[in-house]
Amino acid sequence: MLAILVGFAGVMVAVRPGTESFDPAFLLSLAGMLAYAAFSLTTRHVAAFDGVAVTLFYSMFAGVVLVAPPALSVWAWPADAASWIALTTCGVWAAIGHALFIAAFRRALASTLMPFTYFSLITHTSAGYVVFGQVPDVQTLTGALIVVGSGLYLLHREHVRLREARGRGAIAVA
Repeated sequence: MLAILVGFAGVMVAVRPGTESFDPAFLLSLAGMLAYAAFSLTTRHVAAFDGVAVTLFYSMFAGVVLVAPPALSVWAWPADAASWIALTTCGVWAAIGHALFIAAFRRALASTLMPFTYFSLITHTSAGYVVFGQVPDVQTLTGALIVVGSGLYLLHREHVRLREARGRGAIAVA
């Protein structure tokens, strides 16, 4: 629990709520983060019982039911073939990525998989620089390092616990 609180503290270091740089749009990011956490936990739980296709179908169906009503209020049909191709390509890659995400959760511990999401820090930071010319400041990088460090600590702790449990014979080694 302490490592989770340290990770959250890292988020607060990066975001700096209550300062001049705080933007209320941060709350949307926080909501997205909580939704992603709920999605990850639900996927991990359901993946143990249902196949990849079933889990993929229901999660996509839930996404459509939750997102379509507000999206339809501002929807504009793509104007050209290039836009349709881009949207379709994004959808196909998202479905493939989601299916792989589900399959990974069927085969590995969440604590083993989640550090791989830290790679998104690198890709998002790089995209922010390439597309918008944004360079993260020291406080943002410090917060990110705290978050990654706490996640890696959790990974290490889970593997130590698993080794100890196997040593006691509590978990069969495949």
